[in-house]
Amino acid sequence: MDIKLLIKSSPRNIDKIYSTLSISLIAIVVYGLIAFSSNSSELINVIIKNTNAIFKVFLLIIIGLSVRFYRWKFIVKQLNLNIPLLGEIKSWLSSQAFLATPGGSGLAIRAILIKEKYGVPIKTLITPLIIERLSDLIAILLLMTLSFHFTPLSISNFIKTNLTANILIIIVLSLLTYVTLKSNRFLYKLFKKLFPKKFTESQYSAYLSKLLKNIYSKKLLISSLIGMVAWALEGIGLTIILKSYKIDNFNALWGIFTHSAGNLIGAISFLPGGLGTAEASMISILTFFKISLPLASASVLMIRLMTLWLASSIGFICLLLPTKK
Repeated sequence: MDIKLLIKSSPRNIDKIYSTLSISLIAIVVYGLIAFSSNSSELINVIIKNTNAIFKVFLLIIIGLSVRFYRWKFIVKQLNLNIPLLGEIKSWLSSQAFLATPGGSGLAIRAILIKEKYGVPIKTLITPLIIERLSDLIAILLLMTLSFHFTPLSISNFIKTNLTANILIIIVLSLLTYVTLKSNRFLYKLFKKLFPKKFTESQYSAYLSKLLKNIYSKKLLISSLIGMVAWALEGIGLTIILKSYKIDNFNALWGIFTHSAGNLIGAISFLPGGLGTAEASMISILTFFKISLPLASASVLMIRLMTLWLASSIGFICLLLPTKK
């Protein structure tokens, strides 16, 4: 089992497993409180009375997971990893068990699994893992920015008619992206967060040089575009849930904006899985769209259960399945 490989690799990994399980229990409590404070019967109605919509969303999420795996294959393509396809799929899915970690940093467990099963050095996978996380961030930012122009929020209407505001937004976003990517301190912290094990300054410099080479190549751009497809599918899933309640004036772009903005705020909070902050943000945005609080709460809880927690559950199942090298 992959879980045994993790524990064998380092006894400290068992702490990560317990932490993730603790986060899951906290999530149950938080979601229960949200459901109780809004109207728990709405959540039950979403589940029972909209099985057709939920099935459609489930298919979208599975397609989204497939798209994300395809992105991973694209990122590591040039590494020529000699790994059986099924084995790589299982390792990738197993790492999703740690998706509910700050910034998804727990996904770095994938490098340990691949090393233990197939002998690929962890340092070989550091850059691909960081590219994967950066592409997610860029994908969310792009989706949120593009879909924002089609929302009925008052500030959006202002920006649509104000050329200066559009130019300023583009300049600010470009500067923030440039400064972030050029920030040696930021990238160093990212390395340390993903891989707490100490490494020498020369090793760090080599990794950083390789990472920057990838960042300024088309690989990051294409990875981000692929990531946009996966994130957009989740936003469309939220739209399907709401439309099943005859909310006809709510369109897919609004759903994509709501989902992207909520996940971005959740990531910035650096709470495990954005727990609490992502949900609260999405619910608040939906109420701006004139969605009732009970329906907004129930829909957000459902889409979070079918995205973050579905992926995590699949990951835990894969961790417990027998491992074949």
